[in-house]
Amino acid sequence: NFSGEFLGDQSAEQNLALWLVLNFVYYTDRDVRSLSVNLWWKFVHDRMEEYKSTGFMIDKSLDEKYKYIVCNTVIHPLGNCAGSGTNVCYFFRQSNGLAKEMFDMKNSEDYKYLVLVDDVTVSGHQAAEFLATYDYILDKEKFILTYISTYKARQHIGTAANILSCIELDEKSKCFEQNSYVFSKSFFVYSFFGKSKKSFT
Repeated sequence: NFSGEFLGDQSAEQNLALWLVLNFVYYTDRDVRSLSVNLWWKFVHDRMEEYKSTGFMIDKSLDEKYKYIVCNTVIHPLGNCAGSGTNVCYFFRQSNGLAKEMFDMKNSEDYKYLVLVDDVTVSGHQAAEFLATYDYILDKEKFILTYISTYKARQHIGTAANILSCIELDEKSKCFEQNSYVFSKSFFVYSFFGKSKKSFT
């Protein structure tokens, strides 16, 4: 695949491939479990801050507030049962020691928070489409918890749900954007890969 056919320089193409691999981010199972814990406690912390600002349960201990959050939260994958959200739910429940009952919407109607989990929300279009299926639930606060999101997704979803994520990507995170972290300066690319017979900027 890197024979020099496109750039006219085999070495340049091979170096380009190596550079892309160097900028590739891989998340292990351990990373995913860590992100799951981070995400759950981000949700809990936000609720605690909300209670503090509104004076809700002001006379209760942190343990009591936490129990209230757990008892009033239902968690569901964002998307259908064959999507990545289902896999995220498994890690999410295991990593945080949450009861299986929290992941069953049929178990109780007396909950306050509907939490939808997924791995990545980039454009927000899929998330918005799935959220629309919950439009009939008017009395619940809706949250999307995702490992990675973008500002664009946050804008697209708007007030339909609150998005909480561990990592928020911007345009610089896209490999081939003008201001990409990977290819930020054309002179750097040329100096790294040498002068090619064909332009690839």
